[in-house]
Amino acid sequence: MIMPVKSNIYPEYLPDMIKREKDQSKLLQLTEYMYKNSHVKIIDATQEIKNAKSGAEVYYQHDIHMNFQGGYIAYKKLMEEINKVNPDLKIVPESEYKKVLKHIHNADLSRQLSLEHVLLNDEWHLEKKGKVSYETVDPPVYETVSFLQPTVRTQIKNSKLPKAVVYRDSFFNLIMPYFSENFSDCIYIWSKEMSVEVIEKETPGYVVYEFLESGIDKLLEDNPSGIRKNK
Repeated sequence: MIMPVKSNIYPEYLPDMIKREKDQSKLLQLTEYMYKNSHVKIIDATQEIKNAKSGAEVYYQHDIHMNFQGGYIAYKKLMEEINKVNPDLKIVPESEYKKVLKHIHNADLSRQLSLEHVLLNDEWHLEKKGKVSYETVDPPVYETVSFLQPTVRTQIKNSKLPKAVVYRDSFFNLIMPYFSENFSDCIYIWSKEMSVEVIEKETPGYVVYEFLESGIDKLLEDNPSGIRKNK
């Protein structure tokens, strides 16, 4: 799953001095090529997020990240694809969430200007009306994964839902509250490096590899030796 950069969702706010060389983004080029030449499924929620921006803000105003409304749209797109494989995994409807206005100091663009206490993120969050199904538990420890941030693990007790492992970056923070409702055990690993150790230890039913469009050139690198098809 590749998340769109903010400038591709709100190009109208770019300075006039910034001009696109091509109409097609790298993400669009990649998805079109892979659709024609590969069986690998790339999930791209760009169009769904663009469609929603006329009725709601989908990215933080002073931050490069989408907000929780944008996160829900991305979650819905991801689960629609998973639902094609497993119809029993139902999308949690947006009607089960309420909008809550929050004032956030932790805005990365504001922080770069040292204005994080002036240019606040006044944003609507989506919070579940009832109690969430999952709880956050102690995460596992792996020897072969280089972590950029601590691993997060959520579980739904006494659930027969499948298990998932997510390799991700900060954008999945905005998807995590929804995605965790669909899996009995979900391990969120903040890393771009996949590991056989994790898969063998956890035996998940689903693995999601998510990153931001700006890091798309990472796909040009060779797989680590541990996960190459031909060792």
